[in-house]
Amino acid sequence: MQKKKLDGLMKLHLFKNITDQSLYLIWYELAKERCASKGDKVCLMSKSSSFNIKRKQFKVDLKDILKKKVNDIPTLTQRTNEGIEELVRVYDTSKELSEKINNDLLKETEGLYIIMSGKCEIRNPNNNYLVDTIQPNDFFGECDFFEAIGYNYFGDIIAIEDCTFLYISKDKLKLIPEYDKQVIRKNSMKNKNRIQDLVFQSTKVYGGNPYLIKY
Repeated sequence: MQKKKLDGLMKLHLFKNITDQSLYLIWYELAKERCASKGDKVCLMSKSSSFNIKRKQFKVDLKDILKKKVNDIPTLTQRTNEGIEELVRVYDTSKELSEKINNDLLKETEGLYIIMSGKCEIRNPNNNYLVDTIQPNDFFGECDFFEAIGYNYFGDIIAIEDCTFLYISKDKLKLIPEYDKQVIRKNSMKNKNRIQDLVFQSTKVYGGNPYLIKY
């Protein structure tokens, strides 16, 4: 059974042309199996996505809040205890909101997922827009690690059937030799035409210039 699964891993385009050493490293030490039930949210939309409207609005709100607060503080030549206390409150506010961005509110995927069985949908959480459906051998979660556009750039990944994934965490991905990491990144661009179609499709819904988005 293990040999059969390893053979299946070798056939995945994502790992095509990487060294045997890295292939065995991935299978025996870095990757693990994850499962999801129908309806489970497997990973969230990339926070680097230009289509993540809620995050963009949140950033604008944060900037406006802090700007207003700073403008209300007395100048340095008019330092008072009240002004100093307000500075502390501004710092605490920015720190609290930054922590929300970096934690559950805008959580990024924590690794790379490859669908081994089952299907998932890509759904933009801002208006529940269904972007596309993905199936076995498709993968997601590479957006932020490889600085490339993948499926979770367009929305949350949600299981529409019971699914099994091959999963490699961000920390584990870093252990793959640099040469093979670049090969995997290059292989991840194989679906460039499909990604291009999703870029044009999403810009029609949310606006923006598709030619300004690099993928």
